[in-house]
Parts: sequence; C-alpha cells; structure tokens
Amino acid sequence: MSPAQAVAVALNPAVLATVSTEEAEAVFEALAVDELNDAQIDALVEAVQDAPLEVRETFEDTIDIFGEGLDDYVPLGSNIPVGTRRTLIAVTAGITLAAAGTRIRR
Repeated sequence: MSPAQAVAVALNPAVLATVSTEEAEAVFEALAVDELNDAQIDALVEAVQDAPLEVRETFEDTIDIFGEGLDDYVPLGSNIPVGTRRTLIAVTAGITLAAAGTRIRR
C-alpha cells in the first residue's frame, strides 16, 4: 500500500469501520504520521477514535501514539488525551527531581 493510499483509508471513518485487523495493520504501517498536516492529523484522530476496538488496538500497536502530533488521541483504557498525559508525566518528573534535589542539599 502506498503512503497516499494509507492516508485515504486512515482518514475515512467508514472504511476504518470495515477493515480487518490485517488490513488496518497494512494501512498504519504505510502511514507516515510525521508527514501529515494538522487537518489530516485531526481527521486521523477522529477516524481512529471512532473505529472498532481491534482497529484501535492495531493503531496503537503500529503507530507511536506518544510521538508528536497525536496529542488529542485518547488511548484505549484511558480518559486522558496523549498530550495531557505527556504533560502530566513531565510535571511529575520535574516535581520528583526537585524534591530529590532538596533532600540531597540538606
């Protein structure tokens, strides 16, 4: 599958609702998320968010959902979008490091 075909399939919720797990894997492997524009990323997130469970699992197994661009995607088993989760992890790490630094100075 060409990258252009992968984009056409991945951005179409009606198609994602009917593809098999194997077809979804082929689509997501051919998809270059870092080459998508903001409108395409928004459409991808919306399409995958509404896709069947098996397609979403395949998406999460194939695509680095924590990479740049997919900030609005809410992973399976979560209520928090990727971008918010990434921010929470960074803040928690910063607080932990600051607390460790305070203990060391004493």
